[in-house]
Amino acid sequence: KNYRCNVGVALTCPAFPRQHSVSVGGLGSSCRRINNHSLHIPGVVTVALLHASRLIKPCRARGVFLPRQLSPPATAAAAAAAAAEAEIEMAKQNKKQKKPSQDVDSGVQLKVCGPAYFQTMRGTLLGREMALILCGEAHEDAIDLTRQNCVVESEEGWASVSPCSSMGFDGEEAVASQDRLTLQGAKSWAERIIDKMDDDDDADDPDGMILLFEPEQNSQRGTASLFPSDAARDVVAHPVSKHAVLLEWADLDAGAREFNRRRLDGEDVPVVEHDSLIAQRKIERRKEGTELFDDWLLRHACSDSAVHVEIVLEGPVHAREVELHVEPSVSPAPAAHECLRAIELDSDTDSDQEDDPDDGTGAFIDYLRRRVESQVPTDKIHAVDPRDLGDAEDPALRASFQKLLHKPLPADVEEAELNGLGAALAVESEEDDESDSDPGSKTRRRKQGREENWRQPVPSWEAYFGAASELLYYSPFIKGDYAPFLAFCVGSQASLRRFFKTLYFGTVPEAIAILQLDDSRRPLSRLRSLAYQPPEP
Repeated sequence: KNYRCNVGVALTCPAFPRQHSVSVGGLGSSCRRINNHSLHIPGVVTVALLHASRLIKPCRARGVFLPRQLSPPATAAAAAAAAAEAEIEMAKQNKKQKKPSQDVDSGVQLKVCGPAYFQTMRGTLLGREMALILCGEAHEDAIDLTRQNCVVESEEGWASVSPCSSMGFDGEEAVASQDRLTLQGAKSWAERIIDKMDDDDDADDPDGMILLFEPEQNSQRGTASLFPSDAARDVVAHPVSKHAVLLEWADLDAGAREFNRRRLDGEDVPVVEHDSLIAQRKIERRKEGTELFDDWLLRHACSDSAVHVEIVLEGPVHAREVELHVEPSVSPAPAAHECLRAIELDSDTDSDQEDDPDDGTGAFIDYLRRRVESQVPTDKIHAVDPRDLGDAEDPALRASFQKLLHKPLPADVEEAELNGLGAALAVESEEDDESDSDPGSKTRRRKQGREENWRQPVPSWEAYFGAASELLYYSPFIKGDYAPFLAFCVGSQASLRRFFKTLYFGTVPEAIAILQLDDSRRPLSRLRSLAYQPPEP
């Protein structure tokens, strides 16, 4: 499985002062759109804490872990002594019994749920003892990690739907019907149909299917009808008897089912409410002998003040770690080039994505970040995912970047031009915009949320290039194109390498000087256009 390292923790002995942290130069100067504002990251980060699969290249020399960035011991004797010392230390550790987590209240040994794996490296670094705890996580939702026995896959079955008197179904819409069944027999009969639908790639998703059981008078047997999840509900035209039983094929975890239903309906569940729900579910998991990783981490990170701890998370970089760079002589970004205006319209969203309750909220890594930030000093927490720098999904974090501005950003030139012309929305037909009109559409919810709270984001190069992952992974129906920028503003692979090297280890002006951004080429630096101007036939 392709897991990534999402969390890094460094533990050092008290003699390891902060100023001796092994570090690389600032993560670099950065700017998002070719504009006169950009974000600059001036700080340094401990190299041992960065993404294990990308930046750490550890080699093992008889038990000693050394990052490749460090110089080897000066002499063979020094290397042998270091290896011998490490082997003695490892032998001592091997003799010690591993101690599982314990419930501080009851003393019960607890298992830990959260990361997909742990990788621990222990040894000496610059003469100090250090332990690196690297954690890989499969991007699970916190609601799934807190299911019974921490089994993330949902267990589906028949959940009661009440009150059934508010619903009525047209028998013509039934997938199948069967009479002379008991209630238990009706469940088994319907499950066999659902199993066949699961095996048929062309069949509709059975999630949410409705089983209507109407018993005969003075009998335990009756008629069972199985309806699709989108069947019309008309209690006036098709009333059901008061003795009818209505069941839904759904997640048997009531808390998770309700939470996901709200997300599918387009509701933006408040973070405070989400975290309260997870806290309640963790109490039940603790009774089963399991604790979530955030509790384990915070207990160890905060229990001994003599141990120096740094925590690195795969999360959005905070505004406190960046500086705003302003080029007062540079005008706002011009309208997109005509070749970008000719890009075909965005395609429809995938129906499978609309049926998936995962709307980008509720991820465990985000929950972990909030938990850590609530109890660990901010100077010991480092977020290292710059892909949406300045334009984070978290409203509070996005607002913190807006506070860096001395005055509001200028209006988008292209948007102002289109508004001035009274341009109409480029939609081919009403059917093409059906998903946006659906009141329960996730697409509509995201668009509405942006329109209600949207402010032009503070630009950064990281978000400019990070948009590629959004287009490839999460929004493949949105059309964008880096080719004009790469071909006309960058020019060659060598220039691209120099640009990134200078961007991360130099300054913003030095990096931009490598690009060709005169007035004729700046329109090619946009990735897409708000205007649609189809090419002439």
